[in-house]
Amino acid sequence: MRSLSASGGNPSSPARMDTKGYPKGSFFVIIADMNTKYEAALKRLAKTADGMGKGLDDEIRHAVAALNAAGFVTTASCAGHFDHGLPYPWINIGEEQFTGDLQHTPKFLENFRSDLEKVAEKHVVGDHSGLSAFVNEGSKQYVIIAGSDGYKRLYVNNMDDAKVADTNRRNALMAQKMCNLLEDYYTSNPTPFPFILSIQDFPESTFRLQHSISSIMPSMAISKQQRLRKECLDHMNAFADYILSK
Repeated sequence: MRSLSASGGNPSSPARMDTKGYPKGSFFVIIADMNTKYEAALKRLAKTADGMGKGLDDEIRHAVAALNAAGFVTTASCAGHFDHGLPYPWINIGEEQFTGDLQHTPKFLENFRSDLEKVAEKHVVGDHSGLSAFVNEGSKQYVIIAGSDGYKRLYVNNMDDAKVADTNRRNALMAQKMCNLLEDYYTSNPTPFPFILSIQDFPESTFRLQHSISSIMPSMAISKQQRLRKECLDHMNAFADYILSK
């Protein structure tokens, strides 16, 4: 097996290789450089929409594409909003175990979902989208994610134990890789503590990349949230630039 690096020309175009002189049937592995992977990720993300039909926020697309180019699986992100959701940028990373398209909530879950929202309103400050609950019904397992904007998602776990274990293993490797990148980055890029990126554990071995100050931002005045959001985005994009330079 021979390996060739893709180089030259438009980075988003397929690499052109001179295969003259190699035996017929030779197998080639094209090793794309980081810039090629990044451009491909940007193109893919431009066509990506969430369950509500909305595309990625422009201000966080660079960071998401950089992570994808570095081999991280991203499943959701937000640049931060003040009229809905959370006021700070975040990116969810890791392969999800619950898959499937948006489904209608079964009738037997209606009361449960209502109770879940009541708990959220009483105990959760700000957005409730991080609040989830699991329900077992016979052989099926469901997860409900309640959002303060009234948006509900229901996914069915269609993985067997072996696939779940394999997914957990890959997610653990991604988390370790992220920790190593963050350690290397901050060793050479001193950053004020509030803007240091860290990972927060999420269900099913996934994790969220966000800043240290994020958790207390919802309780601040809007004017301060706006200033901090911009600084958080600047630091996140600087980290993305570092990833692309590796």
